Amino acid sequence: MRALALALVAVLALPAAAGAQVDWARAYEEGVDAFKKGNDALAEQKLIEARDHKRAPKQSRRANFQSIVYKPFIPDFYLGVIAARNGRYAQAQRLLESALAQKLVNEDDKAEFQMAQSMLARARDDQSKAERLATNTTRPANPPEKPPEKPPEKPPVTTVPPVQPPPSNQTTTNPGVVTPPSNTVTPPAIKPPPANVEPAWQAGFRRSMEAARAALGQNRYAEARSSQAAARGAAGDATSRAAADALGRDIDTAQLREAQRIVDAVRLAISRKDAEGAGTQIARLETLSPGHVALPSLRKDIEALTAGLQGAAALARVERLGVKLFLSGNYKQAGDALAKAVDSRVTSPRVYLFLASSRAAQALLAAKDERDALVAEARKTYALARSGGALPNDERYISPSILELLKSS
Repeated sequence: MRALALALVAVLALPAAAGAQVDWARAYEEGVDAFKKGNDALAEQKLIEARDHKRAPKQSRRANFQSIVYKPFIPDFYLGVIAARNGRYAQAQRLLESALAQKLVNEDDKAEFQMAQSMLARARDDQSKAERLATNTTRPANPPEKPPEKPPEKPPVTTVPPVQPPPSNQTTTNPGVVTPPSNTVTPPAIKPPPANVEPAWQAGFRRSMEAARAALGQNRYAEARSSQAAARGAAGDATSRAAADALGRDIDTAQLREAQRIVDAVRLAISRKDAEGAGTQIARLETLSPGHVALPSLRKDIEALTAGLQGAAALARVERLGVKLFLSGNYKQAGDALAKAVDSRVTSPRVYLFLASSRAAQALLAAKDERDALVAEARKTYALARSGGALPNDERYISPSILELLKSS
């Protein structure tokens, strides 16, 4: 009895566990979707909910989402990128370093790996700048000097300066009085600008570069190229222009690599006679690289494949119709349908065989004056069927009398 009760408790607990697993998996997928759409606030909320769920698995490249479904579960990577985007550089550095150390993203995930490295580098650089600026702000530029000790006072010594003769054009009225010097006002010193204030163009340049890298990581090449061009135009020094040019080369390389991958996918679909799949892939290639050198030959191969598949489908319809009419005893209808297909250049050994058999069956049932022409047509068509290949499997559906008529000279 106790064993039965424990079994019931275990069974009743299963839906709750399954539901809990669905909750964290759903939150994670919603968070990733929001991240790709640029909604950082919602993405961060959902990813933290998924990561901190009590039944969430350990972060890895192969986490069990449901039954036998295994996918990457890497919320710390996305949370690190979001933190870097929003200026939380210490948090971004901690999360991205952890994601790279645990190999939640690696060289096989080219887009994610590149994004993690670029965002980590930016977080480290900006965190370092913030720390230097804070240090320079809190520490006085010129620490106050300790005033010198006052020497012991001595009785003043009165000296009478020698009387200077007045200028030749002036008259001294009281030669014993010395005129004190006039007071001179010294202008205040101009403070130099802080050493760590970045140029006005640098913030816009950094935003454009970040946007270009993010778009490149999601294979949005036109958007990446537009942001890279904006960064190149905003760059105010040679180093920044060189960085923008290097990013432009990275975009070109990634786009060429993606185009070649699509070309390979089109050729694979053609080899598998998958005209629909080939058409879908070539549409992607036309959007990605309208002037790609492989487009003309690929279009020609797809047209040939489509024509071949259409011809094969038409032949299969004709064969099904002719064989069905022949086996049901409608010899004239079968012969007319198959003869019409032959006139339209839809032929095969099977079409010729059942056309010949239909005419032979008509000859056996026809009047004497019609029989000779039908027999001649049947034997001529049967010769075409035999020249196309062996027909033992199809001939077993034809009566011996018809075969005897076709094979006799």
